[in-house]
Amino acid sequence: MVNIDETSWRQGRRKAWLWAMVTRLFTVFTITKHRSGEVAQALLGSQDNQVVGSDRFSAYEWIMARWRQVCWAHLRRDFQAMIDRRGDGERVGRRLL
Repeated sequence: MVNIDETSWRQGRRKAWLWAMVTRLFTVFTITKHRSGEVAQALLGSQDNQVVGSDRFSAYEWIMARWRQVCWAHLRRDFQAMIDRRGDGERVGRRLL
């Protein structure tokens, strides 16, 4: 199991991306110029039976659905947003939460 995420980062005046990968045994940080699926693939490798926890950013779409766990904190935030908007989605958001 590996969790991966990325966030914006500044290198002087230039925008970059800070990537973090976390497992039970280690944490790896790297700074890249790009935020893309190619970077994610280079960091994660191509092991087929590796469970990856991530948000729903398109850079992770190449990971087979059966090996990808969407971040529960992101899902919880989305369900709460459905509730907060009221209307038709509120009831569904409450059940999902």
